[in-house]
Amino acid sequence: SPTNTATSLISDLLVAFAVYGGNSNGQHCMFPFLYKTELFHSCTNAGDKKGNFWCATTHNYNQDKLWRYCPDISNVSSLFVYSLWGRSGLLVILKNQAGAGACHGLP
Repeated sequence: SPTNTATSLISDLLVAFAVYGGNSNGQHCMFPFLYKTELFHSCTNAGDKKGNFWCATTHNYNQDKLWRYCPDISNVSSLFVYSLWGRSGLLVILKNQAGAGACHGLP
C-alpha cells in the first residue's frame, strides 16, 4: 500500500541520515526509555557534553547502557514520496546555508 511504502521509505531515510555512534550496532531507538530518573518519549541531549541527541535502544538505559545517536533531520525542508513506472522513491529537499533547497533522491 502507498502508506506502508511511504513509512518504509521515510524509515530508510532516517537510517541513511544517521545510524552512527553508540554501542548498539545500529539498533533502533526504543521509546519510552528510562535515563537516570526521567522517562523519555523522544531523543534527548541530556547527559551529552556536545549536545548531540541520542536515544536508548532498550527501555532501560540505566540497566543496559545501550544507546545510539538520533538522526539529524533539522536540515530537511521537505519529503516527497513518489511512485513512477512501478518504482517508488523518496525525494528529499535539504536546506543549504543560504536557505535554498537542494534535492536528493533515494530509490
